[in-house]
Amino acid sequence: MQENLALIHLQLTANCNLRCPFCGQWGEHGFRLGTEIVDLDKEVWIKFIDELKTYCVKRQYKELPQLILWGGEPLLHPEFDRIAEHAFKAGFTSAIVTNGTILDEHAESINKYISTVYISIDGPEKDHDFYRNHQGLFKTVERNLKLLDTDKVFVSALFTITPSNYKSMTYLPFHLPEEVKRVIIQNLMYAEAELTERYEKWALEKFGIKAEHAASWKSGSPGDYVKELPALIEVLQENIKNKIYPVDTVLYPLELNPENIHEWYFSKDGVKPLFNSAGHCQSPFRHISVSAEGDVYSCIDYDDIKYGNISKDSFEEIMQSELLKIFRQEVEAGKNPFCRRCPWRYNDSYKIDSK
Repeated sequence: MQENLALIHLQLTANCNLRCPFCGQWGEHGFRLGTEIVDLDKEVWIKFIDELKTYCVKRQYKELPQLILWGGEPLLHPEFDRIAEHAFKAGFTSAIVTNGTILDEHAESINKYISTVYISIDGPEKDHDFYRNHQGLFKTVERNLKLLDTDKVFVSALFTITPSNYKSMTYLPFHLPEEVKRVIIQNLMYAEAELTERYEKWALEKFGIKAEHAASWKSGSPGDYVKELPALIEVLQENIKNKIYPVDTVLYPLELNPENIHEWYFSKDGVKPLFNSAGHCQSPFRHISVSAEGDVYSCIDYDDIKYGNISKDSFEEIMQSELLKIFRQEVEAGKNPFCRRCPWRYNDSYKIDSK
């Protein structure tokens, strides 16, 4: 597969003003617990954005990749507004992933420079506040969303099915803030102990890298709640088919259905990608992610295998990395163990949501 960058994740900061217990960074098993976060200066991000544009123009891209600014909470970066403005003026279309708590402090910049706002929602009001361990959070999000110009900014909610909130997925679309135009209901990324150990062994043997963050994704076998998912997904998909919901509702990956949901959790190879033209994860060829520390890698969540750092290396050098070349070959050959139940394996468009 040939390289064709379409989507770039920029983790502007790892800082977050919430400590959600399920978070892979700051949750009960988060790999950032006990660490001190120092944000990269805005000039480092601006330099990277300029180098990215130069790289794509040099290779005669028909269009620039789209950007997703995330965190932590990206709005906590002290220079968020200036970084977003620079990306916009450089010709990039940008989205943000946010918990919505401080949208009010940046609404003016978002309305000018951001195309799409992804809001993390874990259920209707009481459920969302409970899961996020933050009383009044849902109402804060509702109030802040009203400051957005929805003629310019598309608002999409992100809901991840978990053992705690799975029962609410069939009625969540009825209980979203009115500014939300789409809800993406996504199945849980899941890595059992055996899979995690194989990934750690693969990273060490193939790349000489100790996968220090892999353990934050390790979990036990799925609970009995999985037995209830087929019936719930059947209701969800029937409601989508009959256009019952007031907002556009998507179950992702698109391959999931009542008949194969158990395969996601229990089968050796997960669910077969049906709508991904490559048949394997395209991230190493179409996607780049930059961590809050400036490290560059392909996988947005499994971020142990790095190709360089934007504070030290030019983007041109990073894209010529031997590690990147090997990683692409390994993913194409189906040798990355963590691909099995990662939603990015199914992505074919690498586009941010829009109207």
